[in-house]
Amino acid sequence: RDKANTWESELVRGESPAMISGEKIPFSGSLRCYLPWENRWVEADDGVLPDFSRSIVVRVEGSPEIAVAEVRESLAAKDGRAVQDVPYADLSARLKADGQVLVIDK
Repeated sequence: RDKANTWESELVRGESPAMISGEKIPFSGSLRCYLPWENRWVEADDGVLPDFSRSIVVRVEGSPEIAVAEVRESLAAKDGRAVQDVPYADLSARLKADGQVLVIDK
């Protein structure tokens, strides 16, 4: 989700939503991405997301536990911490366990 894009930014200030490009999530498997503002699904590999505006839904193919582990490992490496020292609250990509959906706020 593009946090800079709100109803106020579009309707009150007349700002067009920005195109988000080149985003990558730390996941090395197959992803299905739904672009709700275009009403279409797109396949993605190795965590590279397709260009989108406003929001995107990313479906992780496979185990949600693997997705969480890969995100934690990536954050740990980035911050120089041990994986077990990265609390789930620190995840910039959170796993919604009941639907295997990653929610990403940019």
